Formats: sequence, C-alpha cells, structure tokens
Amino acid sequence: MDVHDLNSDILSTIPQSIIESILMLMPIKDAVKTSILSRKWRYCWTTMPMLAFDDHMVKVEASNHGKGLKKYKLVNAILNVLFQHKGLELQFHYYGEMGFEFDQIILYLSNSKKLMKLFGPQNTSNNFYRLPSSFFSLQGLETLFLSNCNVVTPSTFNGFSKLEHLYLHHFEITSKSLRRLLSNCPLLKHISLSGGYKEDFAEENKFTFAELIECVPLIRTLDISQSHMKYLAMGGMPQELPTSLVYLKCLLLDVCQRNKDEISSTLSLMRNSPNLEVINFKIYEVLHDGHISINQLDFHDYSGFNLDHLKTFTLSCYTHSALQFEFVKLVLAKAPMLREAYIELDANVSIDKEARILRDMIRLPFARASSSAELIIARPDPNEC
Repeated sequence: MDVHDLNSDILSTIPQSIIESILMLMPIKDAVKTSILSRKWRYCWTTMPMLAFDDHMVKVEASNHGKGLKKYKLVNAILNVLFQHKGLELQFHYYGEMGFEFDQIILYLSNSKKLMKLFGPQNTSNNFYRLPSSFFSLQGLETLFLSNCNVVTPSTFNGFSKLEHLYLHHFEITSKSLRRLLSNCPLLKHISLSGGYKEDFAEENKFTFAELIECVPLIRTLDISQSHMKYLAMGGMPQELPTSLVYLKCLLLDVCQRNKDEISSTLSLMRNSPNLEVINFKIYEVLHDGHISINQLDFHDYSGFNLDHLKTFTLSCYTHSALQFEFVKLVLAKAPMLREAYIELDANVSIDKEARILRDMIRLPFARASSSAELIIARPDPNEC
C-alpha cells in the first residue's frame, strides 16, 4: 500500500462528527477545498450546520478595478456555496460595496435555512443595512439575529410563521414596524433587544411593554437592555395586567434605579409572571435622572408576588442602594425554590463598603423563603469590564 492510499484510508476512517467539528473551525473557502481529500470528504462541507461569510473569502490585487473585481468574485463565491449547501444556519457580514447584489443573495436564500445571523456595517453607529423586502418572505426561519440593520416590515408582511427566537442588536426600527414584526410571529418564545438604536420614534407612536406582551403570548425569555428598557417603559405599567405571563421563564432587564417607569414596569412583569425560573437584573444608576424615594414604590406589600418557581436570581451593578436592597429582600422573601442569589458588586464599590454590604446581608433580619438558597456576593470579572 503506498503512502497516498494510507492517507486516504486514515481520512476515510474519521467519524462524521469529528469531520464536522474540523470543518467548523475553518474559513469557508478552506472547508470547501477539503472535498478533494477523499470520497468521504467530498460533500461533507455541504452539510456543515453553519456557514459564516465574510470579506476574506476572496482576494484580489489592489488596483483601479480591484473593488469591482472583488465584488464580482465575492458574489459568485457566495452563490456557488449556497447552491450546494444543505445546512440550516447562515451568517453574513454585510458587504457595503455590493449593494443590489447583496440583496439578491438574500433573495436567493432557501426557506430550508432555519437560523440566520446578519451583521450590518460595523464602522459607524449611524449606518444601517436596510433589509430588502424579499427578506421578509423567508418562511423557514426559526432563529433570527440582526445587528446594525434597518428593519422596515413591508405592509404585505405575513410574518415568520416558524420564528421562535429573535435577537435584535443595535438596530433601527419604527414602532409601527416593531409592532408588525412581533405580532406576525405567532410562535415567538425568545426576544432579545440589545445595543442602541436610532431614536426616530415619534412620541405619539410609542410601543410599550404592555403592547409588546400582547403581541407575544407565548414568550418564555424576555431580554431587554438599557436603551430599549427606557423606551418600552414610558408611562410605566399597572400592577395587574389583563393577561398573566404564564409561559415566561427567564426575565433579563437593565433597570435605571432613578426611573420610576422602569421600576414599576419591572415590578409589574415580576408580579404577572408566576412561573419565572431565572431573573437577571442590572440595576444601575444615572446621576442626572433625578431621585426617587423608596416610599414612592409599592415594595412593602409583597402579597401580590408569586415567585414559587424561581431558582436563580442575579443582580449586577450592586451598590447597596435602598432600591437594590429591596429587590434582594423581595426575591429572598418570595422564592421558596431559590437555589442561588448572585449579587455582583459595582466596579466602583470600595473594599470598606464591600465589608459593610457583607455585614448587612448577614446581620439584618429579613424573611428568607428558601433555607437552602446560596447568597453569593462577588466583584465583577475584570476581563468582562
């Protein structure tokens, strides 16, 4: 047996799961080249569960015609890969020089793609990729992640009938488009709104938490970051909602402790979500937002809260303010199944204040529904700051 046959035999005996792991670590162009290794490898790349496209797929020499040539080669390379790919996930990093051609690539996509990640321009905070109207016809999507995109839902949009997970990061959208998007995705279970957004919402076109909840009756995970929390919480929320959020399991919110609307909305979501299992709050302070007295808030009557299924509670940016401490006491008093309460200190908390916080947590008498819940107080990971 010659060396070539020996190498072929070795390559042919590698399990499929390991082949897929190897291919996932490679750039697409290198993964495609593995088709020449052996018969077993010939079509392996076509079933890779995820493809990530970026501008390193093709290279051209710098010249006056370089941009045009690169665009031509890039479009052809992407389409050639898509023609043969049978996997379920695609990831695109937007190529601004493509323009119309990039829209055509989006239009071509098969409805068999269940997961898509689309990253718009990364160089400027005021430049977004506007999704073509054809994008909204992709009925196979189950998970969608959009970053740096302008989302304008056409009037003919009938919804993503299979979409369960929606992640919008640093995006531009009107309240009308957001309402149309959410209300036409009947299976939505996970919503994440993060990063900033272009503030072009008119005051008369607000979109509130109450409206959001009405659009997504099956919601299980609600993840709202700082700027979106401020917008959705405008006007606050009543203590009791018309419909209980019986499916909501995970609640992740950024809350400004000087904004009464955000606090009342947070408390309302907690009151009306009887099956919560995970709460993760970042309760931060913005000095110029005024001051709220703890007496203005309905904290002292915990009777309306039902946290019987809560297992994990995380509170970050903790400075031991009266409001933050009330949230800790509320959760500990109403969560009999609680396993862990993780309190992450604000980075500016001094060592002396940390010792004072620890003493208060241990000494001060307050009700604890779970005798086995572990209370952890820690400083933030410096690598994540």
